Amino acid sequence: MGSWFSIPDHLRQVPKELKPSGSEFAALLERVKRRAAIPMPRTREEMNAHLACLLANRALKHYNSTHPGAKFQCLDGPDAHTKAACVGFRRDLWYHLGFSASRKDGGSNPRRFFAELRFDPCADNTTVQTCTILEPPLGRFRSSCTFCPEESKILHPSDDTQFGCGKEGQEKEFFRERCSWNGNGKEVFSHSDMLAIPFSLGGGNPRYRLVDQP
Repeated sequence: MGSWFSIPDHLRQVPKELKPSGSEFAALLERVKRRAAIPMPRTREEMNAHLACLLANRALKHYNSTHPGAKFQCLDGPDAHTKAACVGFRRDLWYHLGFSASRKDGGSNPRRFFAELRFDPCADNTTVQTCTILEPPLGRFRSSCTFCPEESKILHPSDDTQFGCGKEGQEKEFFRERCSWNGNGKEVFSHSDMLAIPFSLGGGNPRYRLVDQP
């Protein structure tokens, strides 16, 4: 994983009325040069990692805003440990994240975080349910819950009251099916579909329906 997790500003149009000159023009050229070096996701795996990082940044922004003096930023590269799992539950989409972040001033070692987010399709809104630091030793935390498989390697708080989805017995209400807008067709969500939904705009968001469990 790399810096391509951030949404590249060079994809946004520059207003026609912007006419930089002198030092402003030099600064603009430098920004363009830096942005040109940002590789865009090309494979499905890269896109999934990109979307997971967007969710992690949203969770960390919430953490910083609710903890005075906290100025954490997500790490890039292999040290980021950014992982995401998602599931449909009670008509919403729920996300569990694991990632690493460090203070912007570099004053401490990187910390591991767990976060849970919920996407409400009716309100088209994503809410950070919890975002917390996992204090070492990390070996005491489990790496799975009802919807996060062991191989996800997302470390979860020991106390499951710290998250709302993923508790024992809730799997009976999980769903991964969607209907087309005209109601004539239905298909199963892919992992990438579910990760991408909070960032979809307009009519691209699918409608949801609960699925009877076998």
